[in-house]
Amino acid sequence: MFIPSAPPQPGKVHWDDFLYAMRRMRFTSQKLQGSAWRFERGETATDVKHSILFHEPHPRNKLSLFQARSIGRRLQRLYGWDGNMFTLQS
Repeated sequence: MFIPSAPPQPGKVHWDDFLYAMRRMRFTSQKLQGSAWRFERGETATDVKHSILFHEPHPRNKLSLFQARSIGRRLQRLYGWDGNMFTLQS
């Protein structure tokens, strides 16, 4: 998870790693036109599905720290998630 309030740190997130992380959080993804991707998540068939749109970075295919934090803030607003809900697997 990308923590919006954390102090700045250098680094980039490869787009494929971002897609993998979203799939691990039970999102489905659909590539739309251009660089647009739609992500949708619903636990069961009766859940309300919220979709969110992100743009794939180009030409280098890596999210900057600024972009990753922006995505984190949007996910936090939509789902109420925070960084304490996530841990790194060994």
